[in-house]
Amino acid sequence: MFIQLRSFATKVASSGAKKRPVQGITDKRMQVVRDILYPAPLSQPVPPALKRMWCHLKTKEAVETEERLARKYLRIRLAMEDLEKNHKELFEGTGQVTQSAIDQGETFPRRLRVPTETPPTDGWEYERRQ
Repeated sequence: MFIQLRSFATKVASSGAKKRPVQGITDKRMQVVRDILYPAPLSQPVPPALKRMWCHLKTKEAVETEERLARKYLRIRLAMEDLEKNHKELFEGTGQVTQSAIDQGETFPRRLRVPTETPPTDGWEYERRQ
């Protein structure tokens, strides 16, 4: 018994009446009609008590964040003071700012590159000319 599998790309020839075009969500006319017939419910105004609670919650979160950052900063300062007191050479190395290749100008700017469609016809130049 031999079963021939069809490719998904092939289409079955259908006989009969033509199908009408499918109107999906992308059809703007249908969307306008749907919006007119079935309007979206308006959102209820937020009561003032909920607004005050929300503002209170956000203020509380901001204060907690500020306190957490202050504690972190204090710990960093204490660690740096300890490092300065006990390991002077390590402390002096922490203040140095390292420069990246971009800051030093060692990289080629991307905007100056010209896009090419094909590789060069003469191939790779193995011996660079001065």
